[in-house]
Amino acid sequence: MQRPEFQDVVKPRGVIEAISSEKLELIDGDILFALSFSDADREMLDDLLKEPLWRTLKAVQNNQIYPVDGWTWVVANPLAAEVVLNDIRNALAGTP
Repeated sequence: MQRPEFQDVVKPRGVIEAISSEKLELIDGDILFALSFSDADREMLDDLLKEPLWRTLKAVQNNQIYPVDGWTWVVANPLAAEVVLNDIRNALAGTP
C-alpha cells in the first residue's frame, strides 16, 4: 500500500489540509479513512459519496472508505493510538 504523494510530507504541527473537490485526485489511494467530528460530518460524507467526482476515487470505487471518529484520530495519547490501530487493522482485514 502506497500513500498518495500529496500525503507523503510532514505537516507543521500535524495540520490537516483542506482540499477542493477539483483536487480530489491528490488523496486518491487504495484505502481512505474519513475523519468525522459530528453527525453532520457523517451525513456530509454520505452526500459526498454520491458525487460524481468522489466516485472517481479508487477507494470509493472499491468500497474501501472507512469513516472513523475524528476526535480519536487527532488526539495524541496511548488510548487513542490503540483505537486508531484497531481501525486500521479492521480496515485491512475487511472487518467492521
